[in-house]
Amino acid sequence: MKPEQLAKALLQAETVIESQPATYLHCFAGRERSPLVAVGLVARLKGVDVLTALERVRLCHPSASPIFSDLDKLEQLLKTM
Repeated sequence: MKPEQLAKALLQAETVIESQPATYLHCFAGRERSPLVAVGLVARLKGVDVLTALERVRLCHPSASPIFSDLDKLEQLLKTM
C-alpha cells in the first residue's frame, strides 16, 4: 500500500469512527491491509507505537499479519500526521 493511500484510508476510517464507533474494517482476505489500517487507527487514537498497536489488534484478530514493510511505512507516516 502506498503511503498516500494509507493516509487517506486512516483519515477516512477516523471520520467513520467518530460518527459510528463500532466500525468493521475488511479487505479481501482480512489479513494484511485492513489490519494495517486497524494498527494505524489504534496507534493514532490510543497514542501508542506501531508494535504495541499491532499487539492490541492481534488480541481481537489473531490472524492479522500486515506486511512488515507496510508497518515501516505506517510508522513513518504516523510521524507526519
